[in-house]
Amino acid sequence: MFMDLQEQLERHQTVSNHLADRHGSGERLDAFLLARPLLCELGAWLHNDAAAQYKYPALLRQAVDRHNEFHRAASDVAKAINVRRADVPRMLAPGSPYVIALNGLEMTLRRLLRSGTTAHIDTFR
Repeated sequence: MFMDLQEQLERHQTVSNHLADRHGSGERLDAFLLARPLLCELGAWLHNDAAAQYKYPALLRQAVDRHNEFHRAASDVAKAINVRRADVPRMLAPGSPYVIALNGLEMTLRRLLRSGTTAHIDTFR
């Protein structure tokens, strides 16, 4: 299976909007589900098919680590939303662990895009 990394990056970036919207509406989130990166399409791909497509194991390991960090941080924000903590806006602000994790994931996915694959590079935007 080949993964459109640009699309996955965009999906992960929209989590910020989703978290902010839920904070504003008071709706609860499934923090447990958010904390499980293997349930995410990108996470499943990184742990399974990515190694066959990329020839840089260290970069793939970094992508797995950054993806896991992102899901942990998103789950922490979701938990704070669920208990209606007042500091949720700070948790979504630049410099927060969540934004740092998102930026780290973005940088690593962009490096993967630039590194190319062993086949089907044309499937990426």
